[in-house]
Amino acid sequence: MGLPTLYSIQVPLRTHRLVQELWPIVENKPYDEHGGPLATTFLVAMAGPMITFPVERIKLGQKGLTPSKVAKSEGLLTEVQSEAINTVLENTALKETPFFQSNAWRFAQFKAYPEFRVSKLPDYVLEALTKDEAATVAANIPTKQWVSGLRNALAHASVTYLDHNGQQAQGAATDKIAFICQRGNIDDPDRYDVFRISRDDFRAFLDHWAQWLEQIAMTPEPGAIEEEEGDPSIET
Repeated sequence: MGLPTLYSIQVPLRTHRLVQELWPIVENKPYDEHGGPLATTFLVAMAGPMITFPVERIKLGQKGLTPSKVAKSEGLLTEVQSEAINTVLENTALKETPFFQSNAWRFAQFKAYPEFRVSKLPDYVLEALTKDEAATVAANIPTKQWVSGLRNALAHASVTYLDHNGQQAQGAATDKIAFICQRGNIDDPDRYDVFRISRDDFRAFLDHWAQWLEQIAMTPEPGAIEEEEGDPSIET
């Protein structure tokens, strides 16, 4: 395997290639000790580098950075590519992005309590996520809030599996995934965002996310387009 030149894009695309190649095997290979195929775990594992590499090395690799963030920023992206990515991740609602899927993501927010555990979300939060309103709110949420929440949940293992009914029933087959992110500040430190999506929709999302990154990778500089259009060797 060759060294990537653009880790922020090529590592996610390489990971996505593994998803495409291995998914037919993973989703159909049962493990009795785990109650079935490890399809959800596989997708969560693959989503880590697919989300964190672009967010950490592109979205954070901008102006006014601390030395530690400059160190991992991606310096080889063109200005056009960086701008295209940041326009989507910083200045849109989720429903306006190229990787949005209608009615796939759901969102709820809650205030934690002393005995709160990711493995045991409050019943009223799980119930709120079943409502159509949760999908509407998610569609209109700022992409910046959504992608940072997804990145934080994956990076800090704040992920929980849900069954077909959106519940955390021990021993039940996994059907949905919830990503939990602490959203509080100094004045309100215990506020959490929860993003929920079905496993099948999450699998499709990874495809859309990879397609978007691939399009970014192929985006030429404006000067290159002008030079090609003005090439006198091309007959008209």
